[in-house]
Amino acid sequence: MKNNRWPLISIGIPVYNEEKYIENLLSSIVDQDYPNLEIIISDNFSQDNTWLIIQNFLRNDLRITAVRQPINKGAVYNFYYVLNKSQGDFFIWAGGHDVWGSKNMLTSCILKMLKNPNIVLSVPETRWIDEKGDDPKVFPKEFIDTTEGNSPAKRVLLLMNQMVRCSSIHGLHRRTVLKNTLPWPSNNDVIGLYRIASQGNIVTNSDVFWCRRIIRVESLENKVKRFQEMNILENKSMFFLYIQNRYIVFSELINIGGPILDRIQLIIFFFKKYLNLFQIRLILISCVYNKKSNKF
Repeated sequence: MKNNRWPLISIGIPVYNEEKYIENLLSSIVDQDYPNLEIIISDNFSQDNTWLIIQNFLRNDLRITAVRQPINKGAVYNFYYVLNKSQGDFFIWAGGHDVWGSKNMLTSCILKMLKNPNIVLSVPETRWIDEKGDDPKVFPKEFIDTTEGNSPAKRVLLLMNQMVRCSSIHGLHRRTVLKNTLPWPSNNDVIGLYRIASQGNIVTNSDVFWCRRIIRVESLENKVKRFQEMNILENKSMFFLYIQNRYIVFSELINIGGPILDRIQLIIFFFKKYLNLFQIRLILISCVYNKKSNKF
């Protein structure tokens, strides 16, 4: 089948210091059976052999374009860079330490989207792996299907109820829909997914899968310690960031369209979802670690 019979799919790969895993990722991408691809790689000034490995693939595959940024411009810039350079009607991000499991992953996803124009994001099944490629058994399986939602608020409600992590952002997007949702407040990919669901359906495609790698498995307590040591909190407590984040999400949700009953149900579910034991633990742990510095 000739390439021009298939819409162009753009694959955006933002990377930084991924020498350990980038070869496996790129091998799984160039082996895809979909016949009309462009592969856009942005190396965010890696300090290891990532760029050398990319160059090896660049020499052997004309579908690949790659750039090495002159300085590290941050992860958000890198993600937006590959999207803005894309030309396809469809777009998908690939993480530098992940790997695509099914060779027909893109073909299977796009066929479902071509058959159903209301699907704006087709997501291959996510399988979690650790640094060795084994199943870390830390997250339950996620299956998303918002097709029963007949309004933006209803689709977002279904998404909130079904979503385990934000892995769906790595599915196959209709590029114009994705770009119309940007920029996301605080670069929050949860809000990105809510906006995408408000535009159309998000559906998990269980016929194919990809593997999302967990580089670090840690307890909530250790995560707070790490944030403190890395100064990520910027003199703010986790409690402050928690409240700030929830306010941003809430502000987004109250603007989602739909019948008033659907919108009310969405807001009620928001409060139920985020006032749970995990979130209370986060606040309490934050208070403990900020007690001495009075950052509450």
